[in-house]
Amino acid sequence: MLPLTRCFASHAVKPPAAGRIGPQQRLPFPRMVPRRWQSGESCQTTRDWHATATRQSTAVPLDALHEARVSWARARQSRMMVDPVLRARPPGTSDSTLDVPWRIVLVPRSRLRWLAEFDHTHEPSHAALWCIGSKRAAVNSNPIDVDGTAMQYELQSRRPAQGRFKGVVCGPYGERYSKYLFVIDHSGMHIVREMTPCDLSSRGIALHSLMREEAVVGGEIFFDPMDAGKVCINFGSARFPVRSNYQAEKVAEFVLAFGYDTVVAMIPEREFRSGEYGLADRYGKAVQNMVFRAGDD
Repeated sequence: MLPLTRCFASHAVKPPAAGRIGPQQRLPFPRMVPRRWQSGESCQTTRDWHATATRQSTAVPLDALHEARVSWARARQSRMMVDPVLRARPPGTSDSTLDVPWRIVLVPRSRLRWLAEFDHTHEPSHAALWCIGSKRAAVNSNPIDVDGTAMQYELQSRRPAQGRFKGVVCGPYGERYSKYLFVIDHSGMHIVREMTPCDLSSRGIALHSLMREEAVVGGEIFFDPMDAGKVCINFGSARFPVRSNYQAEKVAEFVLAFGYDTVVAMIPEREFRSGEYGLADRYGKAVQNMVFRAGDD
């Protein structure tokens, strides 16, 4: 290391004249002399920093968020455009028909009262909420499409004993413009009309993952135009799929606790876990279903 005197060439400083000391007086500063490395000497610190930066740049994986944005933008190119005229028009007919229920369940009113009295607001996330299951994060979704506040002002929410949903569009089961999406979490059931325009959605319409980022289960619900006490539900949610027939039955009981007389649930005779729950289980001709009604204790 060279002595400090080699780095600076100092000038003699004249003492200030009497009476002239002040902010306008300029004192000379030492002149900087460029540092010259001797033979065989190197800047180890700079070299180490460069090597570290190089290793870090090669170790960083691809920007997953950027990839998600690109995928989201590509999906937006084929997004659905909601026709406001069709949305305002009374629902039409449906191509789906329901088979004769393969099972009819009478739910004791005491069980419905228990659902009405139980409060899961402060339950831990791993608890079995409403006897259905625990909350889980949305799956099978682009992370850009996961935003629990995107549909916040379009949601209608209910808990057992709070009554039926109000102001909903009624239509036959399977009719697109009268379909509602639902998710269930610790605070109850939340619904939104699927054909609701949403700029934050890659599909251009409502998604389960834009209603809640975490939920117990999700699906679709229709409100019967001929009977205000009757609703039809299925479990067509890829973001919050149903896990078993038991869960599906408990969801039907949960909806019945809102004060509906009949809940028709598209639950196939086979166990959910034995195969994928696809469109054939939800729509088409003679769809298998179970019927739930309130019974005596």
